[in-house]
Amino acid sequence: MRKFLIYIIIFITLVTTGTLLLVAARELPEERIEYNFIDSTEQFKIEQFYGRVVNASKARYQLDNCSEILILYQSVYLNKYEPLSSVYANGTFYEQTDANMNCYLELYTDAIKEHKPSNMNYVRYWQGFRAPVRMLLTFFNYTEIRELIMWVFILLFGSVLLVLYRQTGSFWPPLIFALCIALSNPIVLFSSLQYSCCYLLAFIGMLGLPIIIKKPKLTGYYFFVLGALTQYFDFYTTPLITCGLPLLGLMICLAYKEDTTVCSLIKLVVRCILLWLAAYVMMWIAKLILASLFTETNGLENGINSFLFRIGVDKREDLMQYYSPIGALKACLISMLDLKVWIGLAVVWFVTLAIIIITAHDRKRFGRALVFLALSVLPVAWIFVSAQPSYIHSFFQHRVLCVSILSVFFSLLVLYKDTRGEKRIELNE
Repeated sequence: MRKFLIYIIIFITLVTTGTLLLVAARELPEERIEYNFIDSTEQFKIEQFYGRVVNASKARYQLDNCSEILILYQSVYLNKYEPLSSVYANGTFYEQTDANMNCYLELYTDAIKEHKPSNMNYVRYWQGFRAPVRMLLTFFNYTEIRELIMWVFILLFGSVLLVLYRQTGSFWPPLIFALCIALSNPIVLFSSLQYSCCYLLAFIGMLGLPIIIKKPKLTGYYFFVLGALTQYFDFYTTPLITCGLPLLGLMICLAYKEDTTVCSLIKLVVRCILLWLAAYVMMWIAKLILASLFTETNGLENGINSFLFRIGVDKREDLMQYYSPIGALKACLISMLDLKVWIGLAVVWFVTLAIIIITAHDRKRFGRALVFLALSVLPVAWIFVSAQPSYIHSFFQHRVLCVSILSVFFSLLVLYKDTRGEKRIELNE
């Protein structure tokens, strides 16, 4: 009962803090924010809706500037000209225009210059990103924000590699983690507010691993907070990343300790996933209820109808092809890597497995390796449940599969008895 009350207090604190953060963001200097938004439009005129970097023929290099400009536009409209309820309403001014980037930019720019009152609400997300984006727009335009994301991403990524090395005493976990992130195509992540969000949250989450390893009683609270923050900040990209990467990081650190049992790993996985998911859903429902109470839009009806449409309970005839779970998984696999790369990874995994079994395996570790392999199914299940958005937006939602790649390759490390790593852990302790 005491733990339940603590979770409720944490949840109420997160909802209250999230609301106050958005209220405070409304008071930031509007003139600078508007100037930097208008200055940012030049970059979107060059890239258009779905520009591609590095390789124009590959979907994995595709940007989603339709969402990027909307993120900036929604952030600008969280201002003192709008009623306080805009914190929950997520309102903007919109009118029908030609479906091309230049027309949208003209519409948005005119609306901001003339301070047109909002006439459309987007209530089914918290859009907590509006607070940090408004702070960034106070000082930078969009291209400068991209550069800042790149440096923050690199610094956090490097820090995570150091944490993994320090906690395991082996260079293999950070090396495999680096491979996983490389396969996520970081050059595109650097270029997008939308894409980078969950990765940055996951990296920040992984920096706390030393704390929850020393104080395991905090683990449940930790993943509960991560789930809530994901719902608050993410514009629905790859939310499972913020659960999968920190969880796998925690598991591999614990697996390098000999006293970690299969049962304890299973309990850890189930507990962390359920608490993360509970917070993620609760935060969403809280937003819908608050929108229903403080805006003219029925948030619960809007959000639930959208959810039922996305998971295929209510289907649109013109989108029937996108409700196929197998089709969605295939689209994500193709978007993430070429077939020859998938085959190459499979060959490396099976050859390495054979070598480990022949030379350096420990039979006691097979159970732990199976727990890692089982976790690789989680992203596939996520894609199956959310087949429609995963299929349509496979060019960025494919990145959830990096959790599968990491879990599959981490399973090899669990089988391999790395005595050097164990000695380094002893020295570190």
